[in-house]
Formats: sequence, C-alpha cells, structure tokens
Amino acid sequence: MEKIEVSIISKHTIRPSASSSPLQPYKLTLLDQLTPAMYVPTVMFYPITDPVFNLPQTLADLRQALSEALTLYYPLSGRVKNNLYIDDFEAGVPYLEARVNCDITDFLRLPKIECLNEFVPMKPYSTIAVFGSHKLIDGRTADCFLKSWGAIFRGCREDIIHPSLSEAALLFPPRDDLPEKYAGQMEGLWFAGKSVATRRFVFGAKAISSIQDEAKSESVPKPSRVQAVTGFLWKHLIALLGH
Repeated sequence: MEKIEVSIISKHTIRPSASSSPLQPYKLTLLDQLTPAMYVPTVMFYPITDPVFNLPQTLADLRQALSEALTLYYPLSGRVKNNLYIDDFEAGVPYLEARVNCDITDFLRLPKIECLNEFVPMKPYSTIAVFGSHKLIDGRTADCFLKSWGAIFRGCREDIIHPSLSEAALLFPPRDDLPEKYAGQMEGLWFAGKSVATRRFVFGAKAISSIQDEAKSESVPKPSRVQAVTGFLWKHLIALLGH
C-alpha cells in the first residue's frame, strides 16, 4: 500500500454540557500572550479486544464524555479575544469521525513519516487524534484533560482531575498594553530560520523490555512501556543538547 485514504464519516461541534454557573471569560497569562498560535498534534491508538465492540455506541459515549470534560476545561471550547482572554465558550470544538483504508500493520510499513499528518483511525484499532493550540493548553493540562475525558467515558469519576483555572493568570497576569510586535518577535524566535526534521523510531518488544529494566527505580519500580520509552528518548535528547 502506497497511500492512505481518509474518509470523513461525520462532523460535529462539541460544546460544554450545562454548567451550574455562568462561565466567565478566562484570562490568558502573560506567557500565553507571548506563545505563538501553533497546534500540537497527538495521536493515540487503542486496540479493540472486545469481540462485541459496539463502534456507534462507543463514538456516542466519547462525544458525550467530551462535552462533560469541556465543562471542566471550558477554555478549550472558547475563542481567543484580542490576545487577552478566552470567551464564547459555546463555539465548541470541531469533532470529526473518520475511517481509513488500511490497518495499523500496513501503516507501520509505510516509509514516509509524512503519513502521520493524516488523521488515521485504523482497524482493528480505534484512534483518537487531538490537535490542541499551545496558546490554550500546555502538555500538563492536556494530560489532565485527556485523563479526565477518559475517566468520564469509563464511568470512573473518582479519576477526574478538576483543574484550578484561575491560578495561572494570578501568577502571570496578562498585559493589556502588550505591543503586538512582541508576540511577533516570539513567533520569529520559535520558528524563523529553523531547519526541522521528523524521524520515526520503532522499538521491538525485546528492546522495550530491556529499556523497562533499565528504567526501574525506587520511585517507579514497574515503569510502563510508555514511561520507559519516553524516559529513554528524553534522556538521550538531553544528553545530545548538553553537547
């Protein structure tokens, strides 16, 4: 197979479910104001092991869980206004459901890393792709949001992470008089003149097991595969930057 073909099945706009109190505009922090409007993609694959897996019901439950999660993380469903605050939370987030013409083994054999740019749900895998604006959400908040979305979907409400959305702007209050040129300069520092390459690394089961053994510590006696490989990559990236 040489080409991935994606078919959009349905498009939705997911909005926060009913809130117990009116949602107030969310102030950006000074750091948010200086952050370029870039989007960070994340693609997660989930094996389908249930022999009676009900895809339509699962998709409906995911949409409902997302609506509830957005009630807690409501800035994600809004729109940035004048680089000062987020409002219009009823605008919602675009939600697309898609199907592709290959399975995950075919995808992994494809030599072109650019194929990751496609939104690729692959049978017998279910895939969730998230594209978050770095101006609205950082890595830690994205992790908490996804965990909470998953907890609501599974019915494990004790695992929901309730964010403290007002604290960041208190620590780094926004500047009403921030010149636009500063934001432009920051965007130039992030992207201008940069030569960027993307590489794919494939770890076999034996290699991952070895990395897990090396990653064991007193605080993490049984690292997961994700923890071990992520730590391995960051360890060597930090070592490289040190040189």
